[in-house]
Amino acid sequence: MKNSKGVLISTFKSIAILSVLISSIASSQASPGFSVSDNLGFQPGGTTSYTVPIATQINTTNLAILAAGNAGVQDLGVMPRTSPSATILKNGALVIAFQANNGNLYTTGTQGVKNWGAGMMEGTSPSITLTTNGYQIAFQANTGNLFIVGDSGPGDTRLGMRRGTSPSITTLYNGTTVTAFQANTGNLLTYGASGVRDWNAGMMADTSPSITAIGNLFQIAFQANTGDLFVVGDRALGSTGLGMMHGTSPSITTLVNGQTITAFQANTGNLYTTGYGGVRNWQLGMKEGTSPSISTIAIGGTTSSIIGFPWDAYQIALQTNVGNLYTTGSFSQGGMDHGMAPNSSPAIVPMVSWVVPQERSKPVTINVGPYPVWSW
Repeated sequence: MKNSKGVLISTFKSIAILSVLISSIASSQASPGFSVSDNLGFQPGGTTSYTVPIATQINTTNLAILAAGNAGVQDLGVMPRTSPSATILKNGALVIAFQANNGNLYTTGTQGVKNWGAGMMEGTSPSITLTTNGYQIAFQANTGNLFIVGDSGPGDTRLGMRRGTSPSITTLYNGTTVTAFQANTGNLLTYGASGVRDWNAGMMADTSPSITAIGNLFQIAFQANTGDLFVVGDRALGSTGLGMMHGTSPSITTLVNGQTITAFQANTGNLYTTGYGGVRNWQLGMKEGTSPSISTIAIGGTTSSIIGFPWDAYQIALQTNVGNLYTTGSFSQGGMDHGMAPNSSPAIVPMVSWVVPQERSKPVTINVGPYPVWSW
């Protein structure tokens, strides 16, 4: 679902303020029904570091999980020209959804490997979101229809998708999910508890939307059929007037301060962000046919010993124009020495965690990929 080089740390006078902020905003990104009793990735008292996982298809076409509990290259082949999607569950488990090289939807992570026995459309990728009871996955089936599976979901929605495009799913704070996709008409559509909505916005062929929750609201970023980046939803904006590279898709996330930020490959071939903080050219060339992944990085605390908090922290993973995995954003930037498969994009896991450190002699450290990037 993170790009600004400087880290802005805000000091809270009251942990109650932090608790309210996390519950009302950050939980919409990472955990519906989020509470102090949930420990997403951190264990009370013992854990002093956490790594933000990145999932990617490397240039061998195998799935690689960087810096997770089972980090490293997996013995799992990924379908060429597709990309994984990853999330962290409320119990801290990492789950990655991807199209395997047999064409089926698979999941893997700390809970093991599962073949869902569901054929996917060639050249398309799934999207996974955390839910109250587990997770849901949206994908284009080999029938051309939008499917939603997981701990619940309708299965076949009987909604046709544009060939070669992928959906994006998010969970609102009330626990319901909303999926954005390019319909077989070429228009942007959403599907969720409130039904189906046609946004009457034409999308560029071979591109996919990205959706993010803002409490019980949502916002969608996509490449319009004009080639410009559009952002629409409950906070309607419309055209940003920023041109995108043909055949690429944006990625949008909601920061803890309630603002959204979108990462995309501009028509110059460089990585750009827009939204919170304004328009920024990161001066990083991207591989043709690939898209960035942006994720909120947020840390919460339950004791008065937690005094710092990144209101607007985020991180971006991308494939550079030399074909390597790269990360940049609020914390650090650098190559990860992993070559990526052509026409594939990485997934960086959104993280919102409660931290209950009881050993204050040790700093709490956040890592992105193999690198420590922030501590207090």
